[in-house]
Amino acid sequence: MAKKKKKVWIPLVILLFILYVFLAAQPIQLETVLKSRWITQVDGADTGKNAQGTLTPFMLENRFGYVDSAGNFSFNKTKEGYISLSDFRWAEYDHTPEKVDIKSPLNELQFSISAPRGYPFFMDNRNFILGKEQNSISSIDDNGKVKWTYDFDAPITCIDANANLLFAGLLNGTVVLLDNEGKEIFSFDALGSRILIIYACKISDDGNRLAIISGLDEQRFLLFEQHGDSYRVTYHEYIGEGFRRPILLSFIDQNRRVVFERMDGVGIFDTQTRQSTVVPLDGSVYAMDTKGIDDLFFVITSLPNQKKNLVMIRYPGIITGKAPFKAESAFLNREDSALIVGGGNTLISFELEKR
Repeated sequence: MAKKKKKVWIPLVILLFILYVFLAAQPIQLETVLKSRWITQVDGADTGKNAQGTLTPFMLENRFGYVDSAGNFSFNKTKEGYISLSDFRWAEYDHTPEKVDIKSPLNELQFSISAPRGYPFFMDNRNFILGKEQNSISSIDDNGKVKWTYDFDAPITCIDANANLLFAGLLNGTVVLLDNEGKEIFSFDALGSRILIIYACKISDDGNRLAIISGLDEQRFLLFEQHGDSYRVTYHEYIGEGFRRPILLSFIDQNRRVVFERMDGVGIFDTQTRQSTVVPLDGSVYAMDTKGIDDLFFVITSLPNQKKNLVMIRYPGIITGKAPFKAESAFLNREDSALIVGGGNTLISFELEKR
């Protein structure tokens, strides 16, 4: 057991050393450097005693929980079933749950949902149930009661909720936007590809923009912007034959940019300049920074034999550096000036400083 833990620590300590030498010795644009804050293991760590302030959800290997800015866990436990995890709420449940307990990041029971007829998820500080047939969504209040239910015309392939809106992509290539009362306010059929499927959908923080990845052979990135009471396509781009799986897509840099996976790397679209940049990457994208502030964007890529790379990108799309490590699973989170990187059973935190 001791030898196994040592093997987990060594690759991440090497990652810590590489990041310190590379970034501290050579400041990147805006004189931003990464400063080591803490390193801890999630396996067997003490929980719930000192955690305070902002709590970050994490999932690594067979463990999940929440960690604060000092590396203390509010709780940290082994997965026993399916997990739905968000910044503000979480739940663990089995394949056919008769009741689901909804808990806070401090592991305190908030409420329970009886006979949920589906699976819980949490977005935009709201609670939802995805129907068992994956073709309906119910909004749940903080007492566990159903507020509304919307039935879709096809199975749901992606979901996002933001700005009191809910955005769903369907197997038939349609996207549907609902308001906070569950009423449809916009829909669109994403044509232009041989196979019509929605692989990713996102809403900007202000609700003024929507982004999707649709279709196969070829796959497309589309951006919608609000015009009056509706939305219209203001940019689209073919991005290759495409992935046959869910795709990472996010609004970043305070909604100025959209980032998404491509078969040849990662795409970065600037909504102000209307410029699209391709950043070639080795391997496939495993995790992405969903904040992308301070002119920096971070990506973890995955290569064969459990090899991973933490890649640092400066806008518009310049790779500043790479830090390799080895782990079966990896984790990446960014909150303000803090970056948390995980691999295996270990989490490392860095502070982004301007000097």
